[in-house]
Amino acid sequence: MTMRSGDVWKMHYPYYVKKTDEWDIAANREKPTRYGHGVGISQAGAMWAAKNGVPYQEILLFYYEGTTLVGNYGQGDPSSPAETEKDAELDDVVVHVKFMTRNDSYAYGRKIIPKGIMVHSTATPGVMAASWYARWNRSYRAGETTRQVSMHAFVDDMEIWQYLPWDQRAWHAAGTANDTHIAFEMCEPSGHTYASGGRMVNYSAAKQEAFFRAVWHNSVALCAMLCQQYDISVSNILGHYEGYRRGIANNHADPGQWFPQHKESMDTFRAAVKAMLDGGVAPPVPAPQPKPPPPPSASGYAVYHVKPGDSLWNIARDHLGSGSRHKEIMTLNNLTSDVIRIGQILLLPE
Repeated sequence: MTMRSGDVWKMHYPYYVKKTDEWDIAANREKPTRYGHGVGISQAGAMWAAKNGVPYQEILLFYYEGTTLVGNYGQGDPSSPAETEKDAELDDVVVHVKFMTRNDSYAYGRKIIPKGIMVHSTATPGVMAASWYARWNRSYRAGETTRQVSMHAFVDDMEIWQYLPWDQRAWHAAGTANDTHIAFEMCEPSGHTYASGGRMVNYSAAKQEAFFRAVWHNSVALCAMLCQQYDISVSNILGHYEGYRRGIANNHADPGQWFPQHKESMDTFRAAVKAMLDGGVAPPVPAPQPKPPPPPSASGYAVYHVKPGDSLWNIARDHLGSGSRHKEIMTLNNLTSDVIRIGQILLLPE
């Protein structure tokens, strides 16, 4: 078993998780070795996996769950204060990718050619980006939720969570913007409520300035990345309320109810994105985009829901007759690593 760092040492880091290491088990069957603390990479397991053709990306993602491999990290002359400052400014932007496969918009699978970006704010104080997965990874058709809604990403003061492929149609605007715009939600801090008309009540701009600036920075960086990736004009970055005025979105005020509290607007937001692009400050390196698995309604295959303690090796052994057939499951579901999560839907060869 790999171990949580917090179970062995004083500090817990989220990329160290407790789970079965089938590679280590297989390696010890061939040549028993002494076990260490169990935190992080197993040299024996990693070597066994590499010798059996598992790509290094998959090996690293298994032992350091939820992390992202990026190229050219920390480029620049460390002796240059300006360059070091730019690197530090961007290092705090973390992009996590975890697709909401239970959401009906994902299963529908309609692709778009992104022409713009629509900025929303959650109007749900205190709920951060990672928490929206459990809230929205549900099926309306299956009666798991009362709303048909989805979003490409959520942004808070610490990180960015991407929940749909950027080029997949999300249900965020209740209008034609769904067909043309990538959409993300800016998460709001706790401590305030809402009155009729979308008015923020008991919101302290002074108290929340640091939080707002961090969310603002991450949102600007995300938009700069997407503008580069999809050749989107900065002028096509719209707030939800601007989409309504153009007749491409429903009647919502966000983020126009929040930005003025900090003396900002969508005009100053677009200017900040343009400054990041024009000023030579590179946006964050895009997270490697896993190929999304086919929707669970695909025919000709068995549907399997991942249970506690499952691994791809065990699933292949129990349902396909051999653990070595785990690569067939990865190929069928377009998985880039063998990391699976409880509740995840997999298609198995029949």
